[in-house]
Amino acid sequence: MIVAAMLTLVVFPIFGSLSDRYDPRTVMPIPFVLRCIFCYLFYCLTSPDTLASLAICTSLVITSAAGTITIDSIFYRNLDKRTRGVLCSAYSWAGLLGTLLYSLAAGWLFDNFGSE
Repeated sequence: MIVAAMLTLVVFPIFGSLSDRYDPRTVMPIPFVLRCIFCYLFYCLTSPDTLASLAICTSLVITSAAGTITIDSIFYRNLDKRTRGVLCSAYSWAGLLGTLLYSLAAGWLFDNFGSE
């Protein structure tokens, strides 16, 4: 996770400036497609203690955060100033709720159907 945190210091400004320069609707598919590719590569891993698993997990964290940056730039650019705070907090709350539900479902699936 430390590696992911250090690499995000480089990646975040790049995706932030891309989202500012170009239409975020054209930039947003880039991290989404990369995240799909890394999820597939994660599925193909055979051992969790390899350098490849570290690189794939780090890439998943970075591409997820880059996708969040592009979505946030759409929100900040297009929302009315009077409702921006409420809608951004609702968006953040929904994201946290989704993360919680996904983690609960993934934990249950792993416990019941995961590798033996």
